Amino acid sequence: MNPPKQDTVAAPTPQAQPPAPTAPPPWDDSPLPNKITLIVLLAAAGGVLIGTLDSYYTATSHWPLWAALAAWTGALAWLGQQWVCQPFQRLLTQLKRVKNKKNPSAMKSLPIDRTDEVGQLAHWVNWLANQYYQDTSEAKRLRRKLDHSVEKATRQATHELRKMAMHDPLTGLGNRRFLKDNLETLTRSAWTTGTELACVAIDMDNFKAVNDTLGHATGDKLLIFLADLIRGNKRHEDYGVRLGGDEFIVIMPGCDRERAAAFGEQVVSLFRQYVRTTLTQDCQASVSIGIATLQEGHTTGKQLLHAADQRLYTAKEAGKGVVVCS
Repeated sequence: MNPPKQDTVAAPTPQAQPPAPTAPPPWDDSPLPNKITLIVLLAAAGGVLIGTLDSYYTATSHWPLWAALAAWTGALAWLGQQWVCQPFQRLLTQLKRVKNKKNPSAMKSLPIDRTDEVGQLAHWVNWLANQYYQDTSEAKRLRRKLDHSVEKATRQATHELRKMAMHDPLTGLGNRRFLKDNLETLTRSAWTTGTELACVAIDMDNFKAVNDTLGHATGDKLLIFLADLIRGNKRHEDYGVRLGGDEFIVIMPGCDRERAAAFGEQVVSLFRQYVRTTLTQDCQASVSIGIATLQEGHTTGKQLLHAADQRLYTAKEAGKGVVVCS
């Protein structure tokens, strides 16, 4: 039986490597003064040689001398081109290529391995170009860092301005604009999910009398304390709002009437206790609260807010310092 054939795998074709740069000949890499001196010496030696040969020829046979002079002059011109002109021309060509590419990697084509004046010029041009690229890269990095810092500061400032525009400066609670921007959204969300939404309207009783008898500083102190009571007793997901003056609103998503009433009773009790222990006995400041819930049949946030406000007035008519939720 013949042995099974094995699949033959062709050996990978080696990739062509770029040719290694060839070092210039020693005489091409010599300093420029040495080259010029050598050319001058060769010219002088040629002149002496041709003058010596001239003495052996007659006036009718000068053509060999002219031929030798032309050959010698051509050789000196060729050396001048090879040693002096062409290296500088190649350097200029490479510099133009680097300028057009505008890429640091293009600097590798400069003849920095030479030790003559061309190599020194290439070395310094390479050094200056690298410094330029480094400075440009650093400038771009600093610019990006600055742009990022400015963008971050702008976002922070915008956030702070928006926060200031949506919050009451005295109490830190949301303001009327905050309520306007969020009430209907919360109402629609509650209707969509079939959850309850409670609105608690809070008003301080006899607040004008407090300002008139005890001063506006005491009135502000009471407002701040009432805001702290609201903030300290509401849930994390509830929204406390100061509408203005001594009027406050608390929006409580997912909260039924009983939980909202318990919150209201707590605020009324703690506020009464604070007034009795902190202010004079003649101070009649208290808190009245009206509560309405969405599932009572209200379809919009405006209706819910109006119902809570109506029950707040009922609480005031009932003697103040009470909670009315139905």
